Amino acid sequence: MSALVQTIKRQQAAADPLQSAFVSANAGAGKTRVLTNRVARLLLADAPPDRILCITFTKAAAAEMASRLFEMLGAWSLADDDDLNEALDALEGRAANGSRETARDGDALIKARRLFARALETPGGLKIQTIHSFCESVLRRFPLEAGLPPGFRVMEEADAFSLKEAALGQLAQRALNDDALGAMIDRLSAVRFKGDLRSALMSSARGMSDTQEIAAVIRNALQLDEDIDADDLRDGFFAQIDADQWAGISAAMAQGGANAKKHNALPMEAYGRARDRAEKWRALETLFLTAAGDPRKKFGDKKTEAAAPGAGDYLLSLQEQFITYQDKLA
Repeated sequence: MSALVQTIKRQQAAADPLQSAFVSANAGAGKTRVLTNRVARLLLADAPPDRILCITFTKAAAAEMASRLFEMLGAWSLADDDDLNEALDALEGRAANGSRETARDGDALIKARRLFARALETPGGLKIQTIHSFCESVLRRFPLEAGLPPGFRVMEEADAFSLKEAALGQLAQRALNDDALGAMIDRLSAVRFKGDLRSALMSSARGMSDTQEIAAVIRNALQLDEDIDADDLRDGFFAQIDADQWAGISAAMAQGGANAKKHNALPMEAYGRARDRAEKWRALETLFLTAAGDPRKKFGDKKTEAAAPGAGDYLLSLQEQFITYQDKLA
């Protein structure tokens, strides 16, 4: 038996609603197709549409499955007898070309054609949901038992972010008559300032109106001396870079693949050529952070690791220190 035939037989077995099945397969192997076929076979077996529940992890997966199912049922509603029989044979794993164990009568074909309308007319529609929306539907049925107000609404992520930012802005206005603290918080957020420290700072600054008092809170939170400046901070980080090790890793990165050359070798070389602090710091930002300001997850590749063992780990440790200095600099 060929691998393809064997796979098709296993898919047909997994789509049989009389069997309990666990399917594990690579992306694109047909898991969604198997689940769609299983739902179609349940509907053909007279299972009430509102008694079928399909749960996915993402909205995209739920939408994809619903689309495929309605596309299949819609095609059945318009197919002639031969095409419909062939589609049902493939779905149920029966032999084609007239060698079915039992012939389908006209009523069976009519029922298959009506499934599309039946699914559309089901109150609430077919239940193809994410795990989150399913749990939300359960909570809506039992809000008091769950300690929630009846008719509650789950806030969208964008709305939650806007409200949080607005609340932080109001706290900043209370803490300082002008918008200096608000501007400082916005700038710290832009460099991925740690959320817990950011919240602690806002909490400490609540109700303050004296600029010097707020400055003391900031210095204490970031462990900054009162007389330290930006040049001192940059020099403090530069001093932690071993020039010889940096040069060796830079040369190794230049021997790597396209990503290692672009994201690692080029900014490391730019750092070595830079003549002033600001230019050096910009090169380090390009090396350690993505364009969106997020820390890079890895440095180098197999080629660079072979040329300079431990180079990736060394840069990751430097990156962690760099982000701390970046927060202090901001």
